[in-house]
Amino acid sequence: MSNQTFEERLVRDHPAEPLEGHNVVVFERVGGSGERFRTILPPGKPLKRGLLERLWPQGRFFAVAVDASPDLHLDVSQHVVLEDEEAHRFDLLLDLYYSVSDPHLLASLRNRDPLRMVAERARQVIGRDVRQLQWTEVVFSFSVSAQEILQHRLQELKGFAAGYGIALRSLEVGRLLPEEATTDALQHEKDLARISRDERVGLAMRESSRRLKDAENLHALGGADLDAAAQDVRDAARVRAAAVDARIGAIGVLGSQVTTPDEFRATFQGSIQPGGASGAAPGMLPGAGVSSTAALTAGAGGLSVLLQQVVSATQNVSGSGKRLELRSVLLHLVAEVLLEELGEPAVRTRYAERARQLFASLERSLVPHELDALRALSDPVELERALRG
Repeated sequence: MSNQTFEERLVRDHPAEPLEGHNVVVFERVGGSGERFRTILPPGKPLKRGLLERLWPQGRFFAVAVDASPDLHLDVSQHVVLEDEEAHRFDLLLDLYYSVSDPHLLASLRNRDPLRMVAERARQVIGRDVRQLQWTEVVFSFSVSAQEILQHRLQELKGFAAGYGIALRSLEVGRLLPEEATTDALQHEKDLARISRDERVGLAMRESSRRLKDAENLHALGGADLDAAAQDVRDAARVRAAAVDARIGAIGVLGSQVTTPDEFRATFQGSIQPGGASGAAPGMLPGAGVSSTAALTAGAGGLSVLLQQVVSATQNVSGSGKRLELRSVLLHLVAEVLLEELGEPAVRTRYAERARQLFASLERSLVPHELDALRALSDPVELERALRG
């Protein structure tokens, strides 16, 4: 297989002497095929031949010249097939802008083809996310979707490239559509050109707001796996239905006898107080004086109450990304608890630990009763108690 690092002239074999625009890495031959790093010659004019022969005798030393340009560029492309029903296809175009941050490391790994490794990783990481897009996003709003992907993946790619001595400064993402799709795309571009800049900004803001609301609704309601898990407990809920109806009937009879505020307080004994230790109203978050073990309400309707508590306990978490991730982890933990013996203990433990990690950094930004609720929601034992009643 060819070596792209050499083909792009990022590195090349060179005598052990300075070279303009390159860092010359000098190695000493060791044994039959080994090598030992000796020094780096910075860019400059060649030395006199006699001096070179005294410093590094021919046959014993060799060198590799590494391009020292601050603005290097590599074009990368990949044919992408979307994961939709129609399996739409197009070409993904990546422009990598980089420089060499560690000439010694790059020269030492030259035979592993570092530039090809970085290009392949970019194809894999960006291509994996692009395949999840909708075809309409690819055709009409690809630049917006590409920027969202880069915000999540660029740092990962920079870290990978640094492991080969390459500083990845920036990455641009484009796409080449098939001919049958370009007509609609061009017409869309013409329509946008007729819209004023302020209107474009307004459209972009509304689209961004819609996506955030969709994401929040998705995490608030739970995913398909949570809905499937909820189905498993519906039969058990029917068994408790008779007892629930009896309790509701008793409360109705008792409430019909209350005619004054004093009689109401005497009957229910402060159960409506937000900070009550044992009489917290079903479905309400605990007050400041409630321990974490009292944070969840047991009894009928426990699943819907838990969903409400997940949303309520996380509503003051700063940063939509962290808030949505915390909700997602908590909902997945509820789903694992609902599965009971059908679930995986290791998966349940992983979600619980992740939830505790996420809200551990929020102690200074949340009030005590919100932290108590989060601790209880991340405790599988408390979740089982709340769901079983």
